[in-house]
Amino acid sequence: MRGEYENKITALIVSLFLFWSTTAPAQSRPDTRLMTCEKTKNLVKSKGAIVLNTSTRLFDRYVAERRYCQRDEVLQGAWVPTKDKKECFIGYTCEPPNYWDAFD
Repeated sequence: MRGEYENKITALIVSLFLFWSTTAPAQSRPDTRLMTCEKTKNLVKSKGAIVLNTSTRLFDRYVAERRYCQRDEVLQGAWVPTKDKKECFIGYTCEPPNYWDAFD
């Protein structure tokens, strides 16, 4: 009986270890409001593509150039609030093309 109890304890410990080792901790995103415009621009440029917070509950994926978008997406200029500027151009977002523009 004691061996059976020890086996259950061992199985529980192994299960908990596997659970904790396979779950990724939540990663916080850099917040543009806490960085200078230049630093934010350089971060996007150095990473190529990165998700950034722009307010308490808003975030987006910003890219340095077209190759970080999917084939059917187009670049849209991205201006965000930073520590030193109300609106700072940091790169681009990838957006679906707006086919309705052809009718304007």
